[in-house]
Amino acid sequence: MNSSKQHWFPRQMPMYLALSKSLRVVALLLMLPCGGCGLSLLANDTAGTSTMPAEFVPPKEPTLVLVENYRSAAAGDADSDRLASLIGQELKDNKVAPLVDVAALADLRDRDLDAYRKMSVADIGRAVGAKQVVYVNVYDYSTEAPIAGDMVKWKASVKVKIVDSQTGALRWPQDLADGDPVNAETNYKEVDPEKGDILVRDQMNKLLAQKIGNLFHDWQKDADDGSDYGQQ
Repeated sequence: MNSSKQHWFPRQMPMYLALSKSLRVVALLLMLPCGGCGLSLLANDTAGTSTMPAEFVPPKEPTLVLVENYRSAAAGDADSDRLASLIGQELKDNKVAPLVDVAALADLRDRDLDAYRKMSVADIGRAVGAKQVVYVNVYDYSTEAPIAGDMVKWKASVKVKIVDSQTGALRWPQDLADGDPVNAETNYKEVDPEKGDILVRDQMNKLLAQKIGNLFHDWQKDADDGSDYGQQ
């Protein structure tokens, strides 16, 4: 190898760094003397994220998002309704499936609570015009705080499944009747002196909704995101 090829990279580095990322990719392919070197540096330049495939792609049919806390499933609660709304937004933003208005669920529940308590997930889906139900059962929804201090974190554990409203059959996951487990947890955050921990709580809801939404569409994973809880 002659000297002009040995020293091409140092001489052209300032110009290379001044380019945008997309132009740097082209520049690398043009400037490198060997294809193998180009592939190696191109991989390093574009590394950082990877595309994660959906666990299941639901049919594009009218879909109800139903979130229940197993301790108070029939009555509903503010966190369940908030989480359902956030999951619905995730599915809508990523064009997963058309959604049934959550107001229809509230109307059904409020109209006759005793009758609602006796309904199956499929019954509820049919009653609001949904062909399938994304059912989220909340098993743990709790907070942790040091004995002394003003820091707090929230965490949740849920199980997610999709039920066919017409037949009651489990569409997904086929091998887990109770649903696929999903966990989310925030880092310790400072408690707001006026709003308390409500902001941390809502951050956890958003993180959990995102992780549930990711089950049903392709998404980008950061290379350094290796935690089971996906903390924020």
